[in-house]
Amino acid sequence: MSWYLKEKLGIPQLLTLSYTTDINEDIDQSFLHGNIDVITVNQYNYYISDIHGFHRDIIPSKIANSGGNNDFDSGEILWGNYNKPLFFSESGAQHLWKCDNFIETRRNIWQNMFWGISGTLDWEHEILPKEFRNLDIYKRVDEFTQGVDLEGGDWHSGMVKLGNQGEWEYKKSYHDDCIRNDELADVVYLRSRDGQKAFGVITNRRSNYYTKGTGKCVDENLTPAPKHSKHDSEPDLNPLIDYRDFTELLQNSGVLFPNGGDNRLRLRNMGNSFQEFKIKYYSPFDLVNSIKEETKWGPKLTLDFPVFDTMDIVLFEAFRVGDNFKSITSDTSKVKDSVFTVEKLEIEEVLIYPNPNSGSFIVHLNNPKEVLRIEVVDDLGKTIYLKSKNIDSRNGINITEYSSGTFIINITFTGQVVKKIIVKN
Repeated sequence: MSWYLKEKLGIPQLLTLSYTTDINEDIDQSFLHGNIDVITVNQYNYYISDIHGFHRDIIPSKIANSGGNNDFDSGEILWGNYNKPLFFSESGAQHLWKCDNFIETRRNIWQNMFWGISGTLDWEHEILPKEFRNLDIYKRVDEFTQGVDLEGGDWHSGMVKLGNQGEWEYKKSYHDDCIRNDELADVVYLRSRDGQKAFGVITNRRSNYYTKGTGKCVDENLTPAPKHSKHDSEPDLNPLIDYRDFTELLQNSGVLFPNGGDNRLRLRNMGNSFQEFKIKYYSPFDLVNSIKEETKWGPKLTLDFPVFDTMDIVLFEAFRVGDNFKSITSDTSKVKDSVFTVEKLEIEEVLIYPNPNSGSFIVHLNNPKEVLRIEVVDDLGKTIYLKSKNIDSRNGINITEYSSGTFIINITFTGQVVKKIIVKN
């Protein structure tokens, strides 16, 4: 983003406003002042329970208050056609940062990448507890875009459609297909202008501050537990559905399966009914080796995503069968001057066995003197094991105290990081 602003747009710095409520204004001043470079939406973190509503209602209402039309859902206000770059501030849930295990911030960081906004301003990370200050997730976000023609593809939010006037119009039906009726899973994605490619993130909303947090995050006297948006609706809204059942699921962590009907997630306006698409799903910890692949016919692509058991986020890319989405072919990254490139290493250089295992395994290294550290990361992105001294050719690791699931092994050499995946039964 910094490079794009400086080199492509010729903007050496950004002038923005923060905490406009300090001057006793009820509206966000960054929408109004001509001498402000960007639109910034503060207190983004307070909408974690209804993040889609934030994009659908809150932002449009701010634009309307600045002099635009009021009827946003009809398409009279055109989604994304702002006169300034749009940034979000304070991702995640700042008031829960000390107890939510960083899960809401991590969800927002990935989703923000695909809303079609210009970026996020997360300047308050110094407030985070020390164990959550590792911002490697930003590197993974950047890595996922490597090889994608971001500028030439004319990417836009999956919630809009090109109108007759040549501008993007928000479509409520497209939005409705981005969140399941039970609100247990949602998708945010970008679509290319020609409708031939899309990529985005699916999140498991059962994995949240309440089900994965600690302390006041799980104390309903201090923090309201997550609820389905229709939890308190009148029974006659739909006599066949008890939305309180969905609330119970939102308040309990567990396995999440893809579903059909109203509980499906779909990509809209993808090609036509004569075009077949491939969809590849990835773990955010391995952006090269897909965990599931499927084919669907356009223009509506139902996402039969992998079962969520230990993961809270799944990434995907969709493209025409016979085409390529991007060119990344190895799960081994070479790090140089903070830029990630891909380099194939000899398979024998690092060997992990047994895999799968019960939590006890061996990391075998051909050149242990060149290894700086061995790290084990869980599905939440938290380091649960770290060895940086006395590294041998045969290193026994024990993580039996942790729950079953998928873990990432990072072996850091001088100038490169090898990433491997293990499965703990």
